Amino acid sequence: VPVVKIGYQAFAETSITTVELPQTLQEIGEKAFAGSRLKEITIPASVKKVGNWAFASSRLEKAVFDGFEIELLGSRSFQYCERLVSAELPMEIGKMGDGMFNGCKALTKVNFPRNQKVISYETFRDCESLSSFMFPMNVEEIGGHAFSNSGLTSVTLLKGIKKIGDFAFTDCKKLESVSLTSTIESFGSMCFWGCPSLKKISAHVNHKDLRKMVDIFGSDCNMFTSENLDEWQGVTWFE
Repeated sequence: VPVVKIGYQAFAETSITTVELPQTLQEIGEKAFAGSRLKEITIPASVKKVGNWAFASSRLEKAVFDGFEIELLGSRSFQYCERLVSAELPMEIGKMGDGMFNGCKALTKVNFPRNQKVISYETFRDCESLSSFMFPMNVEEIGGHAFSNSGLTSVTLLKGIKKIGDFAFTDCKKLESVSLTSTIESFGSMCFWGCPSLKKISAHVNHKDLRKMVDIFGSDCNMFTSENLDEWQGVTWFE
């Protein structure tokens, strides 16, 4: 009988280190490998659904999706996989849950699905080794805490991004430069607070407002030396 589903907690908290998933598999259930000692996983193109916390808190170091698309990648599928270094996601995901890589402290390489318009809540929170991230062209919203306490050194937000959520980039200790696009309509609370390494900001003249900039970057931002915005060192305004 072909295996089409791995059920709820099937291998959770087990000592399994390797597994070869069959090409007949269609679904990986909630917490299927959560807390296991699994080191690597290749998910075949036949899989259409991955449940919430499927690999959370496991010892995964590498995750690869062979398929071009998947219907569902559940919330916090890889949360707290502290040894996970790289993840190759499908190019298109029908529904992607939040907190996907929250707490993946070793993560350095990940691609983001090109069809997603939202980088949701806590997707890359506490990803301390993630020094760079290429924002896909389709992204319109960055959710709350999406990159907080990550290892990003620069952030360039592309045209099309309209909303940044609360604390989206808070406590990014290595962040040195930020570029804000003209299309941003809404900034959440304290988007870039607690970024002590910040040396360069590029922002559209639409955002040239003292109160707004303080709300975004924090009153303790070492770049803000005067109430006259034109006197700020390292800040560039563009039209």
